[in-house]
Amino acid sequence: MVAMFRHPANELLRGVMQYARARFGLRLVEYKRPLTTLVRQVKSGAPLYYLPDQDAGRRNGVFVSFFGIPTATYPVLGRLAELADAVVIPCVTRQLPRGRGYEIRFSPPLSDFPSGDAHADAERMNHAIEQLVREIPEQYFWVHKRFKTRPRGEARFY
Repeated sequence: MVAMFRHPANELLRGVMQYARARFGLRLVEYKRPLTTLVRQVKSGAPLYYLPDQDAGRRNGVFVSFFGIPTATYPVLGRLAELADAVVIPCVTRQLPRGRGYEIRFSPPLSDFPSGDAHADAERMNHAIEQLVREIPEQYFWVHKRFKTRPRGEARFY
């Protein structure tokens, strides 16, 4: 399996995170690498575990709804799926009680995806994430400030 990641600024934390992310054979691609790096791996048959729900900022993102709030979202999933001729299957990972591990549940693949419209694809992706978060909202990583970047003229969220 392959996943995108971002190095933490803290060197000690960087080593710990690198070990934790790679310990089960996960192939890591830093988010700054060209998209072709991921495309090649997916085309070769590696499943991509993509966590798209990060604040994309004004420069890299498009504002689409996430829980009814205009949210800076990376518009890359549709393009990646198109280039890699990949099927997009939303999934949710749930921590089991008392440290007993994790449970992963897969939703049906997104039909007619990508649409060719990056904005519409980003909105559809956010909607799929919303549906999964609603199942176990207490386990969503709310602290990463998903609504940090606001459309021009809107008040700060945090």
